[in-house]
Amino acid sequence: MKKRIVYFIIAGGAAVLGASPQLLKFMERWEGFEYVVYADKIAGGLPTVCSGITKHTSPYPVILGERWSKEKCESATQKIVLEIQGELAKCVTQNVDQSVWDSLSDHGWHFGVRRTCNSQTVSEINKGNIKKGCDLLAYKPSGEPNWSYAGNTFYQGLHNRAKARRDLCLKDLQ
Repeated sequence: MKKRIVYFIIAGGAAVLGASPQLLKFMERWEGFEYVVYADKIAGGLPTVCSGITKHTSPYPVILGERWSKEKCESATQKIVLEIQGELAKCVTQNVDQSVWDSLSDHGWHFGVRRTCNSQTVSEINKGNIKKGCDLLAYKPSGEPNWSYAGNTFYQGLHNRAKARRDLCLKDLQ
C-alpha cells in the first residue's frame, strides 16, 4: 500500500498541515528565492516573489518592488501549497507515494492545479499507470519535451525542471 506522509507545522500552539520538506526544497531549487517582488520575464513580466508566488495564488497583494519577510514568504507558501494539495486530493484518485504527490504538487504550483488535474499525467496516474504519468511530466508520448514552453517558445530551463519533476515522481517507484 502506498502512503503519503502528512506534515504538520506548529503555529500558535496548534498543529496545521504543511508541505513536505522535499517539496519545499525542490520548489526553491527551481524557482529560486527572492524577497523583493520582481517581474518574471518568462511569465510576461508577472510580478513574482519568494519561490514563485504570484497574484494568481497569493493571499496577499504582489506589488513590484515590495519587500516580503521570510515569515511572510513561508506563511504564503504553506497556505498556497495546502490549497493546491486540497484540490489535487479531489482529482488524484490513486493512493500514491510521497514523491509522486510532491511532483504533482510542484506541477500544480508551477502551472496551476486546474491544468495539473486536467493533464494526461493525472489521467494516467488515476488509471494506475504511475510510471507513464510520471514520464508525461517531462515528455509527450512522441518523446518531445512536455511542459517546457512559455507560449510557443521552448525554454531549456523549463525542460530541465520538467525532467527533474519526472525524476522526483519516479523516485519511490519500484
